[in-house]
Amino acid sequence: MPKAQVDYSLPSPQLPILGAEELKGVFHDKKVLIVGGTRGVGRGMSLVLAEAGADVAVVGRNEASGYEVLSS
Repeated sequence: MPKAQVDYSLPSPQLPILGAEELKGVFHDKKVLIVGGTRGVGRGMSLVLAEAGADVAVVGRNEASGYEVLSS
């Protein structure tokens, strides 16, 4: 089976950057699972979604980092 060709000349969509205030209506009282939520982008998303009112479950490789995210 031949590999799919990707057209890199297409412009990438410009997505708005949303914070907790903008996400409150979307994620309030929703359940969210963040894999890799103890570091980097996953940690940031965990904190923003929790602030927006979501029930966040965080999965990561380091238990201590998980507890640190939960206490933030």
